Amino acid sequence: GAAIALSMRQIAAPTDGREATEASAALIRLLNEYGQAEQVLRQASIDAAALAEVDRRKQALMPVLEKIQSTAASGNLFDAGVMLKEDFAPRYAGWIGALDTLANAEQEATARTRDHSRARYRTAQVHMLGAGLAMLLLGAACAIHITRSITTPLRRAARIADTIAGGDLDVAIDADGSDEAAQLMRALKLMQQNLFTAIAQITQGSELVLVASREIAAGNLDLSARTEQQASALQQ
Repeated sequence: GAAIALSMRQIAAPTDGREATEASAALIRLLNEYGQAEQVLRQASIDAAALAEVDRRKQALMPVLEKIQSTAASGNLFDAGVMLKEDFAPRYAGWIGALDTLANAEQEATARTRDHSRARYRTAQVHMLGAGLAMLLLGAACAIHITRSITTPLRRAARIADTIAGGDLDVAIDADGSDEAAQLMRALKLMQQNLFTAIAQITQGSELVLVASREIAAGNLDLSARTEQQASALQQ
């Protein structure tokens, strides 16, 4: 904006013809650069009302620029200077004020966007922290569950083995399932059944031995009685 005002002053009140020519070329370049920036601003602008006010101020200023240029080019520098002061200056000030308002609006919008992004980032951090804590708790729960699923059957198997080792073969053994713990329980149950069979066989064998012993003892008694009878007969 300040460069445009300087170029207009140099056009309306040049020190020589060269300065006027250079100022006109600089003004054309500045207006082209502003036009390009304006196109970008239209795509990114958030405050439509402020942008519309800038356009209105610009439309009021451009004819004055052209009139001052044509008046100065015709050699009427006095009228060009008057128009620069009375027509250009207030319209230029209004245009600059509208641009400042738009810039402030864009800065405020940028600040709001930045604050919103920071708030979302903090929220995302909290959510990620919560999710991480939840995963940690879930992992701990899974670890405890897995540990108990291993240690609990092992402890039960150890108690069953101790009970059987103590001579109680009537303990109930639940061997349902297909995991390693169930296989261990089935092995204990098979061992229990084999012990039952072995004890039953031993008991049966003991009974047979007892019967045979009794029969042998009875035979011995009978043989002893006959021997005594024969000895008594021979003595007589």
